[in-house]
Amino acid sequence: MPDNAQRLSNLCGHLNEHIKQIESGLSLNIQQRGNTFLFSGSTAATKNGCHILESLYKSTESGSLIHPKMVHLAIHEAQQSEAEVNNRTSKSTSLIRTSKASVKPRGEHQQLYVKNIQKKDISFGIGPAGTGKSYLAVACAVESLMNGSANRILLVRPAVEAGEKLGFLP
Repeated sequence: MPDNAQRLSNLCGHLNEHIKQIESGLSLNIQQRGNTFLFSGSTAATKNGCHILESLYKSTESGSLIHPKMVHLAIHEAQQSEAEVNNRTSKSTSLIRTSKASVKPRGEHQQLYVKNIQKKDISFGIGPAGTGKSYLAVACAVESLMNGSANRILLVRPAVEAGEKLGFLP
């Protein structure tokens, strides 16, 4: 970025308020020395952080002041566009195929749950009843059994004291 102290001051905010806001919003670390910024974090977060700083710096060209709400909006837009890109790429790969039917995760969290089941050796699903945790887990297990990537399916239920009434436990 060009070395303009007034624009850099506007970009960084009072006591680096805007930089700290970007760091916490994207879970990355930004170090600044003069007009040089060093990003450390995940690849997606550093790309988003760099893009946010560049767009905010361009907005200072007209002399407008950057407010925390503008920074928050820039972070939100960057995360939204990243989620849309991830959504487009994940829609084709998240379909679970079994011999009788195909199962498709409905929401973003179900897609993430299925991806974790497919990638990891052990996955834990925690959440409210009726959200499809057991259904998706069994569908993934049947799919891997049909593909030959698994030899058997092991069903486990939690140990519960006899006096407790917790309802149905798969």
